[in-house]
Amino acid sequence: MKLDVMKCSIAVASVWAVAGLICAVVYKLAPNAYAGAANFLLHTDMYSATRVVGWGDLLLAVVAWWVIAACLVGASAAVYNRMARA
Repeated sequence: MKLDVMKCSIAVASVWAVAGLICAVVYKLAPNAYAGAANFLLHTDMYSATRVVGWGDLLLAVVAWWVIAACLVGASAAVYNRMARA
C-alpha cells in the first residue's frame, strides 16, 4: 500500500494542531489546573514553570507544531513508501 505523502501529512498535522489548540486553550484559561495535571503526569513541579502566555503566542505555537508535524509525517510517509517498494 502506498501512502499519499501530502494528504497523510496534512491529515495528521491537522489532528495534531487541533489537539494542541485544545491544550493551549486549557492552559490559557486555567493555568493552575493545567500545571496540576502536568505535575501528575510528569512527576515534577510545573507550578514554578507556569508563565503568562498571550493568545498570539499560543496561536504561533499551534502553527509551528502543525508545520513540524507535517514535516515529520511527510518524511515518515516517504520512507514508508520507499521501504514498501523494496
